[in-house]
Amino acid sequence: MSDVLSNIRQEIEKAVRGRKEYKDLVNGKVDLLNKLKAQIKECIQKVSASSFENKAIYKQKLGAAQEAIDKILDDSAPLINRFNRDTINLGVAGATQAGKSTFLEAVSGVKLPRAGGERAGDSTTAAKSIIINSNEHRTTV
Repeated sequence: MSDVLSNIRQEIEKAVRGRKEYKDLVNGKVDLLNKLKAQIKECIQKVSASSFENKAIYKQKLGAAQEAIDKILDDSAPLINRFNRDTINLGVAGATQAGKSTFLEAVSGVKLPRAGGERAGDSTTAAKSIIINSNEHRTTV
């Protein structure tokens, strides 16, 4: 059983490391999009101050580009937030008293609170278990 838990812990750490590798890439792309938006805004201001005959068309096209970037950033926000998290979500399903909470405790090293007292025969977590993996609540997994 210890080898299985060790393998699970390694896979969890691998997933967290993999996410961190993409974090810089994702944040770099967000920075580029924000810089592009700023440049477009500058262009709109220059076009507005110019004497172009068709400046309304230019302003419209540049405004549409700004809106497209805003939509990309809005649509990407959940992904960006996920890559910036230092945690992962685990889902465990099974029958009553099948050992779901015990499994999570074994993998994380975190003791889950139980309703009905400490390991009483009828105790249960009876709720979603949340295990936080952060620098403040660090556990070896």
